[in-house]
Amino acid sequence: MILEDAVRQRSSGDITADQLPTLCLGHRQEMSPLQRAEREAIELELDRSGGNKRAAAKNLGISRTTLYKRMSQLGILG
Repeated sequence: MILEDAVRQRSSGDITADQLPTLCLGHRQEMSPLQRAEREAIELELDRSGGNKRAAAKNLGISRTTLYKRMSQLGILG
């Protein structure tokens, strides 16, 4: 499931480690309270926007590029 999601997110090229959730990389890094809150906010906004990343980024007050970067860093697939 995780690899299938990663493949669907790529239009071309290889899947890199930064595109996989941290728990898939063989080491589990504990998230800080700030990271957990950020992850929850992003997931909530993605849910509210029906998965529309442009709308979610706008509602969060960040660029779409930043949203994709944070999703990757926090292990949010979508």
